[in-house]
Amino acid sequence: VTIYAVLVLLALLVSGLLAKRMVTPISALARVANQIASGNLHLQVREGRQLRDEVGELVRNFNQMAQRLAENRDEMNRLHAGLEEKVRERTAELQRANERLQELDQLKSHFLSMVSHELRTPLTSIKAFTEILVDTPDSDTATRAHFLEIINQETDRLTRLITDLLDLARIESGAVVWRIERGDLRQTATAAAAGLASLASEKGLHLEVAPSEPQPVRADPDRMHQVLTNLMANAIRFCPPQGRILVRVDRISSSGPRQGSPGPYVRVAVEDSGPGIPPEERQRVFDRFYQLAGHQSGGAGLGLAICREIVLHHGGEIWVESEAGRGSTFCFTIPLAEGSE
Repeated sequence: VTIYAVLVLLALLVSGLLAKRMVTPISALARVANQIASGNLHLQVREGRQLRDEVGELVRNFNQMAQRLAENRDEMNRLHAGLEEKVRERTAELQRANERLQELDQLKSHFLSMVSHELRTPLTSIKAFTEILVDTPDSDTATRAHFLEIINQETDRLTRLITDLLDLARIESGAVVWRIERGDLRQTATAAAAGLASLASEKGLHLEVAPSEPQPVRADPDRMHQVLTNLMANAIRFCPPQGRILVRVDRISSSGPRQGSPGPYVRVAVEDSGPGIPPEERQRVFDRFYQLAGHQSGGAGLGLAICREIVLHHGGEIWVESEAGRGSTFCFTIPLAEGSE
């Protein structure tokens, strides 16, 4: 009987140990499974992982499954965050594009308004004086000659305006055929000054190109001549009688004060002894149709805008240095031709 009782006790003890060994991991599995179901995927079952039986295998497989679920959720979160960032970036890009379109629409409206105004002014004068000539056929010769001279001047002004508009439109649209070749910018400046010598002489102005060494560039010679002629003609137009205009052609080590791109550049500076430009107007002189307050030149205000487009196309910069009452210096740069350092 005693032996039987001992055996029963041993059996109960072994059964309890075996039951605890199985129940504890299964209870942990149930607890962790509930936590995972609530969203906490990074939990692991620690009880029973070292067992080499079916319970241990179950615990290890459960932990692997929970780990894969956690990794998959983390990856989905990363993808979701990346998608949100891309959506924000695209939204910002669309917003910027929309703002740019609105800006361009405003610029177009302003441009059309300015063009209409500039075209209307000479056309109104031409029509008015033509009607006077038609309505007064018996007017004296001097009066008719005077009216015809005004019509001729306004026609020239209209022609210049249309030419400048077409020129600016072709440059901005990329329709211009550029004839890029190696040339000496100093020679181009000298030729432009020679073409304006008589105009400067009529106002008693001293126009001079400072001597310098050759300044080779790769550029469109006709367009460079156009830029130089425009800058010098502006200086002549605004310079008072007996004033002085000096054109310097030299080299600098950067493209200019705005971009400051390093490298050898040729700089052209057109200095005049005119009235100068107030600080608040210096940034606007290169805008289309802009004319200095109190200094209506008779032009359309497109010359400097065309100069800017030409210089930018050649990889340079254009700017003005001025002080009210002490003259102005219009400068532009063009990269020095390779092999000329």
